[in-house]
Amino acid sequence: MFTSCCPAWVNYVEKSNPQLIPNLSSCKSPMSMLGALIKTDFAKIKKIDPRSIVSVSIMPCTAKKDEARRSELSDESGQNTDIVISTRELARLIKSKKIDYKKIPDQKYDKLYAEYTGGGVIFGSSGGVMEAALRSAYQILTGNPLSQLDILPIRAGKDGIKFSEVHINGSTVKVAVCQGVANAKKLVEKIQKKDPSVADLKFVEVMACPGGCVNGGGSSKAKNAKAVQDRAGALYKLDSNLKQRVSLDNSELKEFYRRSLKGFGSHEAHEILHTHFKSKK
Repeated sequence: MFTSCCPAWVNYVEKSNPQLIPNLSSCKSPMSMLGALIKTDFAKIKKIDPRSIVSVSIMPCTAKKDEARRSELSDESGQNTDIVISTRELARLIKSKKIDYKKIPDQKYDKLYAEYTGGGVIFGSSGGVMEAALRSAYQILTGNPLSQLDILPIRAGKDGIKFSEVHINGSTVKVAVCQGVANAKKLVEKIQKKDPSVADLKFVEVMACPGGCVNGGGSSKAKNAKAVQDRAGALYKLDSNLKQRVSLDNSELKEFYRRSLKGFGSHEAHEILHTHFKSKK
């Protein structure tokens, strides 16, 4: 299985390698999942007509603008996400309005969906999606957290393709992480040719941008490779300082599943949080 949270990677699969579509995770990206929740769960609790809601997403990724327009990510209330602005566009807007961040006091996030875990924080780094998924998968399958939550071999680094493995209930799960579509193409070719070195791979994360979303095309430009590493390092530092580091342990997430989706793996969860892809070759 390949991850589906990077829209640039999804575009590549649909347009250039559609035979991989059956191997893409059907999960929507975090942006589109949240957009769907805002138009359903949030609208219901706040007693707001979802058609009157404008959902704005701030992203370090220019491909998210294209993702927001996908017909597969819409329903009777409109698009899951109405507007996407890049973090660089937001920075320009802040400067144009002469807003001084140092003079603005910190505030807590509004309810709903204010809680976050380390697993959510590291999604922005190459390898972070895989690490978050493995943390939750291990806990679901064994009933216990991973003894070592930090899966260092797959974290963002100079290598375009990284490998690791996790032992779960007597089985060895081998995974790979690619940063850059060119590296993903190399790995896909090896898989398709049944190269013995990748024969047992079960799950592959792909991010189109080197370093991951922290170095996205819509973010402020990193001056050098160290700046990219520092951005990823900041996410991992936030993760390590949080009490809850496994996505599965998010209490607001659990409550949402009980309240609106009838539990994990339900038909309702599939309808709201999953999507489909099609060949656009």
